[in-house]
Amino acid sequence: MPNMFDVVNAVRREIEPRGCEILHTHRFSRRPLIKITRPRAPLPGNSLFNIQVVVKGVSREFQAAAVCGCILYWQ
Repeated sequence: MPNMFDVVNAVRREIEPRGCEILHTHRFSRRPLIKITRPRAPLPGNSLFNIQVVVKGVSREFQAAAVCGCILYWQ
């Protein structure tokens, strides 16, 4: 099983040609959760989904995708 450093580098190689940058990473339930800038081109795969979070009446929407076994998200 590859370590988190190898997985994040694999994700970086996938997303940098699409105009994304990694902003923040952390491990969540054995799977890296990576915050990125908004992609300029579509990400690989078809696992794109929307998340809506409401905290104390304030609503925020995120988009997320699974790439190379990691969860990527952006606003």
